[in-house]
Amino acid sequence: MFDIGWTEMALIAVVAVVVIGPKELPKVMRELGSWVARARGMSRVFMDQLEEMSRQSGIDEVRKEAEALRQINPARQLEQAIDPDGMLRNQSAELAKIGAPLEPAVPKPAPPTPAGEPASLSPEPAAQPVAQTAGPATPTPVPAAPRGPQGAAS
Repeated sequence: MFDIGWTEMALIAVVAVVVIGPKELPKVMRELGSWVARARGMSRVFMDQLEEMSRQSGIDEVRKEAEALRQINPARQLEQAIDPDGMLRNQSAELAKIGAPLEPAVPKPAPPTPAGEPASLSPEPAAQPVAQTAGPATPTPVPAAPRGPQGAAS
C-alpha cells in the first residue's frame, strides 16, 4: 500500500519504542488501530453511497449500453449485408491466387462530346478509313431556301 519494506518497518518500530516508550506502546498501537478501522468504515460507507447514487441515476444501464456499442463491428455487419454467403470473398481470393486484377470489368465512360455530335457508345472512337478518290472533290449542292406562301424568299 505505502510500499514500506521490512527495513523501514523495523526502523519505525525502533523509533516508536524510543520515543513513546515500551510502557505506552500497546495503548498507542490500539488507538492507531481504532483510527484505521474508523477510516476504513467511513470509506466503505462513502463507496456504498456512490454505488447507490449511480444505480439510481441509471449509470449502470448507460455503462452496459456503451459496452454493447463497443462490441459492434460495422465492417463485419456491412460484409454480412453485402455478401452473406461469402461467395464474393471466395472469388476475390481465387482471383488473387491466379494474379488476376481485382478491378471490376466495367468499361470506362466515354468522354463528353461537344454539343450537336452524337454520343459514342464505345469508350474510344473507332478510326474511320478515309476513301481515296482519283479526281478533284466535287462540292455538295446546297438546298435552296424555302419560300413563303407567295413565292417570295423569306
